[in-house]
Parts: sequence; structure tokens; C-alpha cells
Amino acid sequence: MAEENVSMEVNEVEEPEPAPVEEPEPVEEPEPVEEPEPVEEPEAEPVEEPEPAPVEEPEPAPVEETVEEPEAEPVEETVEEPEPTQGSDNISLASLVDVLSKWTSGKLKRTYVADYLNESKLEDNSLDDLEKLIELFKIWVTDQSKLENKLSKFGDYKLESEIIINGNREEVLKQLVELSIDCSNRRYNNKEQILNILNNL
Repeated sequence: MAEENVSMEVNEVEEPEPAPVEEPEPVEEPEPVEEPEPVEEPEAEPVEEPEPAPVEEPEPAPVEETVEEPEAEPVEETVEEPEPTQGSDNISLASLVDVLSKWTSGKLKRTYVADYLNESKLEDNSLDDLEKLIELFKIWVTDQSKLENKLSKFGDYKLESEIIINGNREEVLKQLVELSIDCSNRRYNNKEQILNILNNL
């Protein structure tokens, strides 16, 4: 009997219920990130270059018709010729020698030769030294270096060659004055032209 009781007690012993095990909550997996769809780049449209604006040419101004006026008859003006004041007819040998001396020594520019000749008031006692000037003019034309200051010492100059004047001395002086002015204006291309004039005075 005692064994039965023991067995019964044994049978009656309740086995402890196991503690409920909490199952871990399921971890939510992150939702997959949707990759953005590739954006299609718009095709570049060809840029049309603007056509240059047409240049408007200005319209020609209307031409006014000019009415021709009858030409007036020209009025004849009486021009009084100035009295020759030491012009080529009245320029003295002394004046010509003085101006040529200044010109050849560089004291006077060629462009002022005519003015100085016309302004000069020097007078001559005679035209006896005309041959000297013709000879010195020839020396000046052929070789200026030999002229030196002979024109400035004109009175003391001695002729080196024979010069024969065929015409009137006053006419020859006038031709020498004109020749000097022409030379200052560079009217001769070469010295042969000048020498030809000097040889035929």
C-alpha cells in the first residue's frame, strides 16, 4: 500500500509548465528601393542661326532739277597794272649780285629769291661788271664748290676768261634776272640748259 501511495504521489507531482518562450518579432526587411528610371535627355535640337537681316539701302534722295539761270555777261574789270617797282626791268646789277650771294651761301632760301629781288633798292653806277656776273654764274652752275664767297667779294673779283656781251647790257641784265628767278623755281632740268642761255647773252 505504501508503494501505491508513493506511486500515486509520484503520479500526482505536476511537471512544471515550461515558461512560454517569446518568439522574437519578425524583423521587417526594408522595402527594396526603387531605382529611378533613367531620364531620357532630350535630343538637342539644331539651333537655327538667324538669317542676317537684310540691309536696307537708303533710297537715293530725290534729285531736284536745277533750273539753269541765264549766264550773266561777264563784266570786264579794268585791272590796273602795278607800276614796276624794281621788277625784272628795274632790278639793278647790285641787287642781283646781293641776292645771288645770299642764296649761294645759304643765307637765303631759293623760294625767296624773287621777293628779295623785287624788294631790293640797290642802284647801279654802271653795268661794266656784267661780264663778272655771267662768269660767276657759269662757275656756280658747273661747280658750286669753286664759287666760294666770290659773289660776296664781287667788286674785287677778276675775270678768268673773256666774256663778250653781244646784246644791249640792260637787256642782258634783265635776262640774268629772269634766269635767276627761273633757277630758284627749278624750271630747268639740267645745267646744260642754263649754260646755253649764259653763252648766248
